[in-house]
Amino acid sequence: MDTLTNIADISLFSTRSPANAGAVLELKDVNGNTSEHTLTILGTDSDAFQEAQFNSKQAIIAMMKDDKEATFKEATTMARELVASLVSGWTFVDADGKPLPCTKANVVAFLKEAPQIQEQIDSVATDRKLFTTGKPKTSVRPSKKNSPSTKSKLAQTKQHVKS
Repeated sequence: MDTLTNIADISLFSTRSPANAGAVLELKDVNGNTSEHTLTILGTDSDAFQEAQFNSKQAIIAMMKDDKEATFKEATTMARELVASLVSGWTFVDADGKPLPCTKANVVAFLKEAPQIQEQIDSVATDRKLFTTGKPKTSVRPSKKNSPSTKSKLAQTKQHVKS
């Protein structure tokens, strides 16, 4: 029997399950207009992100053991791959109108071409208020600066994030 199920107020502190479920980020185009596209963003407490972060750290340790310094390209690729691990779904389609698979490679390629989205993902994923079970679901709008260090503002919609 899981001992945590006996803690009556565990939901006040639990972030893992909601982080694994994710929140929907509505994307805006480069002109700031709302698009029809969304991304499902996992929280940084999600299992997928925790594993990706571990693997990233292992890669850095391996480089250090080999006395190797990361190039700019390697460092940005590693950062992009780590953020890509936070994307669990999207609404993009291919040229034939078929859903484009939300694979790590596809997300990394998308983030390379749209780095401003990477900043939005980071901002949403690190906002633990979106990934709690102890209070009603809320959503955020990433700041206009899209800075990971800028706190997002809360809105009153269900588990839906607007950029």
